[in-house]
Amino acid sequence: MKHTIWVYTVGMCLGLSACATQSVTHEMGAKQGHVAADYQYQVLLEDELVAIGTPKTALQGHADAWVLVGKKHGYLMTVSGKPAGYLNKVLHSVDARYLRIQGQYARDGLGAVLIAERPEQDKLFEQVRLDYRKPLAQVSAAERQRLQDLGFYCNAISSSGVYDCSLGLNVQYHIITAAQPTGSKVHRFAQPHPFKITLRSDGNPTATAATWPQKALLPLALVVDVVTAPVQWLGGAVVQGIGAQQ
Repeated sequence: MKHTIWVYTVGMCLGLSACATQSVTHEMGAKQGHVAADYQYQVLLEDELVAIGTPKTALQGHADAWVLVGKKHGYLMTVSGKPAGYLNKVLHSVDARYLRIQGQYARDGLGAVLIAERPEQDKLFEQVRLDYRKPLAQVSAAERQRLQDLGFYCNAISSSGVYDCSLGLNVQYHIITAAQPTGSKVHRFAQPHPFKITLRSDGNPTATAATWPQKALLPLALVVDVVTAPVQWLGGAVVQGIGAQQ
């Protein structure tokens, strides 16, 4: 596979009125009462995810990455705090048809929140949750051991006949030009899911999107061929074997 490298200029929404801004009040609980804080959230990047998978050919510098296929861009997802090769091991150790993913920041989607007052912290981090739910009768002792070795917390729920496992991961996103599903079968999400990068401000007028380092949102000039996996969204239905679209 050849990586297509382009030199181009990316127009960012930073500082433009087209960027969506909303004011949200958060209540932070405390033992001796509640403290209310007003935050301004500005959407810096918005996309829709249609599939997830792994690079067809290992990428230099990102040997262990999942690829999120978006309508506008692709997104490499790497993990921290785990052994080298961990994400690939997850997909090869379990039946991915029963694997679900859920993000922390975007409702029914994935993404990251940047803090306007901390411009030095410009990495796109998020904590995601992986769920693995499979009929109890179909889970072998060897599979249970593999899930345990991967760090999943599991319960055998006899009343519903389900083997229910979950795992939290700290991940980082790397924006790339595009991700292209390849192969005779392309697994897609049952429906597109949002991917958002937002900037949070505590109301400081100088801490705006116009002053935020744009490098955080510049895509790597990389087009990646992706072997998709039947991973779905938490609560979504499994969609398998959809013919590849050109």
